[in-house]
Amino acid sequence: PLTNKQAIIIAMIFEIAAAYLAGGEVTSTNRKGIIDSTPFIDIPELMILGMISALFAAGSWLLMASMLGWPVSTTHSIIGAIIGFALVAVGSEAIQWGKVAGIVGS
Repeated sequence: PLTNKQAIIIAMIFEIAAAYLAGGEVTSTNRKGIIDSTPFIDIPELMILGMISALFAAGSWLLMASMLGWPVSTTHSIIGAIIGFALVAVGSEAIQWGKVAGIVGS
């Protein structure tokens, strides 16, 4: 059996490896794979405010869920917040539902 210290060290190694190997792809998907940004070309301020709002919404949800001891996914929280922003700002046609389905299924 592993001690707590050994388990933490192994977890740290794999977390760092995963962030290094797959972090760029996750960030790229979050940045440009969930919503179509073409409706925001003429109004980039709306995109900036929407993304900041999504960040605060996801952060608030993560804080509340963590304080209550609920299991919560940071990735799914930010994806949901970005989808909510796009639905309100532009409508469902701006959401790339195929990409969202792949994320939800992961």
